[in-house]
Amino acid sequence: MEMMALEDLVDKVISNLPGCDTMQGEEKLRESAIRFFRATSLWKHTMPDLNVYSGEPSYPLTYPAESIPERIVRARFRVEDGGRPYRLWPKSELDLDRLYGGEWESITGTPRWYTHIEDNLNVRLVPIPDADLIGALMLQISVVPALDATSIPASLANKYWRTLEAGARFELTTMKDQPWSDPNAAKLALIEFGRGLATGITDRSQGSTTAPQKMMAEYPLA
Repeated sequence: MEMMALEDLVDKVISNLPGCDTMQGEEKLRESAIRFFRATSLWKHTMPDLNVYSGEPSYPLTYPAESIPERIVRARFRVEDGGRPYRLWPKSELDLDRLYGGEWESITGTPRWYTHIEDNLNVRLVPIPDADLIGALMLQISVVPALDATSIPASLANKYWRTLEAGARFELTTMKDQPWSDPNAAKLALIEFGRGLATGITDRSQGSTTAPQKMMAEYPLA
């Protein structure tokens, strides 16, 4: 996946904020991207099919560099090599306690459910698999930028740059006692960011994430 550096977007964020430096702009742009992708789940990653093993309930999530897992978007399982996969459904630990009377951590069989464990970095199958199966577990996850991320997917940056910029501008203009502090500008930026979030959520539900927002001629991103 082609990535775009956050520093390539910063100039637009700080161009009308006198005294705001690149480092501050990039930090707030990263925070804006984290909020946006957490709310929309638009940054998705399809993991390689995972082998499962008899008696092993938990499997680590893999994810792109500069990102961290947010949630599982889709989980599927197949019991035969080349067989048709079926969907696994999410369950909380409380739901599993109610369903299995507290015995879900030891029951074995063909998996039907999954739950997150260990800060979302692993997925646990329920029931625990009772056979070794090659490529049986298929996962698609959504991710968000890591706290030290320096880039985000170029296709998403190109489409949603106005929204990401608005989120960063909101955070910057709400800072107190800075030359660029501006409560009125902050209100406008928050409204723009909220509209962009709504658009992103709609795009997710409709499966449309590729058409870019119209770019200003003086600020090409591609």
